[in-house]
Parts: sequence; structure tokens; C-alpha cells
Amino acid sequence: MKVPRIESRLGANASAVQQAATVLTGIDPVAGALAFLPLVDYKLITNYPSVQLPQGKLACIPVIQGNNLDEGTLFGQKTLNSSAEFETWVRSAAVIYNTSYAETALQQVFENYPDVPSEASPYYNAQTATSAGTTQNLDSRIYEPFASNQYKRSSSFYGDFTFNAHRRTYLQGTQLRGRRNKDKTWSFQFSQNDKSPVSCIATI
Repeated sequence: MKVPRIESRLGANASAVQQAATVLTGIDPVAGALAFLPLVDYKLITNYPSVQLPQGKLACIPVIQGNNLDEGTLFGQKTLNSSAEFETWVRSAAVIYNTSYAETALQQVFENYPDVPSEASPYYNAQTATSAGTTQNLDSRIYEPFASNQYKRSSSFYGDFTFNAHRRTYLQGTQLRGRRNKDKTWSFQFSQNDKSPVSCIATI
């Protein structure tokens, strides 16, 4: 297969690309959504990972991958003030390709991500010798109105939907029967909170 030339994309002006992304998200913004989603062109990107992974179409190389404990806190929505608004946001931000299954999947999301701040992100993170941890105010909604704000709930969903789910799916693909790298796959979770400006937001 001849791979299409991508030099023009690699040489694109970064400011111009950023401006285009800003324009696109400004037309009909969906908080937490990306301006440019991965595109399957059936040449360079031959199919969706969800199609290729079950077929075993991934490189047989050692894999080390992981996530932060609280991936979604940087992207959590501070202005969702009711369960109804959370559900509307999820319907707008989540891309579900199997449309016949969409409503069932959405109802499972709403059930698995209940409006219970103490169970949401930022999650409990025990203090250690090298980490300040996250152990207090776990039931706080962080932003007003404190009785109904959905920030922590949206942080949990966004972190799982955008980061954790893909990592876990890929790891499952590496463990398929006959994989030469089956015993050379590792995963980690980074939970340190050192109170730096970045780690306080995203536990990096």
C-alpha cells in the first residue's frame, strides 16, 4: 500500500491550525469536545481501532501505557448545574458509532456515573511519602451551586470516555490469542499529587 504524502500537514503553521480549531469550536461549541477528531481515510488510517483490535491488527511490540488517576479534571465542566444538563452534555460530547445501541449505552452511562460527588473525580488518593494525596472534601461539588453542580461527575465520565476506555481496549487487544507480545505488556496508573499548578488540576 502506498502511504499518501503528509509533508504539507507536517509543515502547517501551528498558529493557523490553532486558529482553525478555535473557529470550529466557536461555531457550535460542545464543552469537552475536540475540534478535530481522528479521521479514517482508509489509506493512511485504514480503519477504526475498534474494528482493527478484535482482528489482531496491531504491532507486535512491547507496550507500556498508562493514565493519570484523574484524567478528566482538566476537562470537567464547571457550568453543568443539574443531572438533566449533565445528560444533555454527554449526549452532545459522546461519539457513539453504533447508533442503534446509542440510547442503551447512554442510559448505562447515566447509571454508572451517578450524581454522587464522593464517588467522582478527583478520586480518593491516599497520602504517601512522595504524594500529598487527595483525602479531604471528597463529597464537595467544588463549584457553585454546591447542591447540584456536576463538575466531578463530568470529570469522571470525560476521563474514562476519552482516556481510560481507550487504554483498556488497547490492552485487551494486546492479550488476544497468538499475540507474540502477550507477555510484554504493562500498564500503570499515575496518582501523585504534589500540589504543583498542573498536578492540582490533572493529577500529573
